[in-house]
Amino acid sequence: MIPQPPPEPREVQVDETLLVDRARQGDREAFRRLVELHRDNVYYAALGLLRNPDDAEDMVQEVFIRAYKSLDRFRGQARLGTWLYRVTLNACRDHQRKRRFVGLQQSLGLVKEPESKWVEERPDANPQRATASVRLRDDLGRALGRLSPAEREVFVLRQFNELSIHETAGVTGRAEGTVKALLFRAMRKLQRELAGYREAGGAA
Repeated sequence: MIPQPPPEPREVQVDETLLVDRARQGDREAFRRLVELHRDNVYYAALGLLRNPDDAEDMVQEVFIRAYKSLDRFRGQARLGTWLYRVTLNACRDHQRKRRFVGLQQSLGLVKEPESKWVEERPDANPQRATASVRLRDDLGRALGRLSPAEREVFVLRQFNELSIHETAGVTGRAEGTVKALLFRAMRKLQRELAGYREAGGAA
């Protein structure tokens, strides 16, 4: 399961606004605090889009470097987290373009450990459950790899990071109707790919 942060109380939101103002003025400690608040969300968004833990870790560094350099352009019209999702999406798109430029295949189904952060495997699990978890992880990785990049983007942001349709549209730069259509197609494809699990009531 992907850990989700609890709803932020109003005081934290106010503090975050102050941290942004201080970071704009060059306060590195304030920016470090912002990184602590949003690092996990950026990592899991990148992991959902790239489906490679090493690449996702690299993206965390890249995203916050970009954020630091362009923080003066953040106007506060959206939540900082939403703005960071946009920065993450752009960084991941650039990463994928670079991979294509050097001739690497973009088929994410070739990633060896696609969902190691998404499916928990308890050390004390019995061998059958451990095998089922690995199989589910691999099947889920292949299923997500068969989505188009646009479908995968909206699915990850909406389902894994729990952005609203409106927020997902803002992050991806697409109309809300387009986001809904992409999400619908992604869900249908995943349901077909993972039909065996649904019929069996999940991996056992």
